[in-house]
Amino acid sequence: MHPTFTSLYTRSVTASGAIASARCVKAGGAQATAIGEKILGIARYGVADGQAATIDVLGSALAEAGAALNLDDDLTTDAVGRVIPVTDAATQRPLGRALSAASAAGQKVEVLLLPR
Repeated sequence: MHPTFTSLYTRSVTASGAIASARCVKAGGAQATAIGEKILGIARYGVADGQAATIDVLGSALAEAGAALNLDDDLTTDAVGRVIPVTDAATQRPLGRALSAASAAGQKVEVLLLPR
């Protein structure tokens, strides 16, 4: 079964660099580039630099897993904008919880986004 999502709030931002679909995006419009960094939300579609990007900010969103994930894992971002389990709560900012599991990197999962 494919994961679904229910976005409650989306924002449109101008992409600062290319953004891949289902990747974490920072408030300035760039794809996430560091483990555990603060994000605005998750890109609904891939876009090129300078294009308008639709970002799911609140509710649930589809994200690309950067590792195997279990249902209800606390999630953060990896260095290329995929979601991974939080392994160090002191240094990694949780962005949400896994509403579906992934057995390997590259799979799409539903993420419940936490408001910031």
